[in-house]
Amino acid sequence: MTPSMTRLSLLFLFSLCYISAYAQQRCGTMQVYEKLIARDSNTLQRSILFEKALQTQGSSTSPNPKLEPNTGSRNTQAIVVIPVVVHVVYNTSTQNISEEQIRSQISILNSDYRMTNNDTLATGHPFWASTADAAIEFCLATTDPNGNPSNGITRTFTTTTRFDADTIYNWTDVKYTSTGGQDNWDPTRYLNVWVCNLTGPALAFSSFPTELITTPSEDGITVGYRYFGTGGTSISPYNLGRTMTHEVGHWLGLKHIWGDAFCGTDFVVDTKAAESENYGCPSFPQRPTNTCGGDANGEMYMNFMDYVNDNCMNMFTYGQVLRMQNTLTLARPDIASANRCVSTASIHDTHDIKFGLYPIPAQKTLNLYFGNAYEGSLEIRILNSLGQIVQEQSFFSQPESIDLDISSINQGSYFLEVSHQKSKTVKRIVVLN
Repeated sequence: MTPSMTRLSLLFLFSLCYISAYAQQRCGTMQVYEKLIARDSNTLQRSILFEKALQTQGSSTSPNPKLEPNTGSRNTQAIVVIPVVVHVVYNTSTQNISEEQIRSQISILNSDYRMTNNDTLATGHPFWASTADAAIEFCLATTDPNGNPSNGITRTFTTTTRFDADTIYNWTDVKYTSTGGQDNWDPTRYLNVWVCNLTGPALAFSSFPTELITTPSEDGITVGYRYFGTGGTSISPYNLGRTMTHEVGHWLGLKHIWGDAFCGTDFVVDTKAAESENYGCPSFPQRPTNTCGGDANGEMYMNFMDYVNDNCMNMFTYGQVLRMQNTLTLARPDIASANRCVSTASIHDTHDIKFGLYPIPAQKTLNLYFGNAYEGSLEIRILNSLGQIVQEQSFFSQPESIDLDISSINQGSYFLEVSHQKSKTVKRIVVLN
């Protein structure tokens, strides 16, 4: 074994020691990972080899365009659209969550992974330069594995009253029809999500991409019905859909920012060194000049891969984005070409006007894609935080997409207002000119 491989082995083992000593309270992914190691002794070695491959890809060392002169500042990565199937496994009518609640979760994932969420860091925040658009979108699958039309949702009544991530036999039951759950769809072409009555300290857990080849039937994310999407059965402080944002990060190869060890590593350079997980909603700076060698800005507790409340997490870093994109390339290469649905980034808009935006953040030009042409005039306005109009334009022959020239707008956060007849949709945008 090479010195670098030995170092990776020690880091993984230290992480497992930490997990044994401290119970996870928000995410059960590493607890499940421990069970996988107990079940298959080669699990750890697969993780080490995969980490080596990611490092070879440069997932933690490539320069952030925001910090490098003459490289541009936007993500030019082609957008990957991931088809999602949600398996609702319920024992009571309350657990059989509504389609609206499911669609709200898809909308949240799109906002968080495209960095269009309303609570993104302000441009003046010390960590803002590390934030990045993951260029990943999600949609409910429109066809099932046999090519039949689908709404991307399955519903299964079960006599099992609860599924427990802490029980060595029960945690996989929801993933198999034979044990009271629902078999997954082809995991190379769908992100499988099981929503059920998940009990124990964990709100949810995910499989890592390293286990896709060995146990494809268990690939996906399991989440409690009270921590999924917004409204309906979701409960505070985990009622903004960020539990799924966190778990999808694991499904795409991300680790917790503290590396599941005291001052551990997540193998991403720009997530800042952290002593351990953070809870609640800390004040900035959190643990400044910590014992891990941190600086005055403290720990990046607002990162989606920490444990803070939903309303306090809001960002991925550029290094994390590279890691997720490289994971897609190395471990999930077929998911982007599955063609099981189309981009539905605005699926939860309550207005009649449906459109997507690219890129976010935008520079010089902002593309609005509608999918279908609108009859009659379309009014587009950009407003600053004070509600003042900084740009206004009318389109009388509406194409399927518009390239909006925003080169005259200064860097900052704005509101994009699109009006058509009596309908109006407003979305937040970030401009990097």
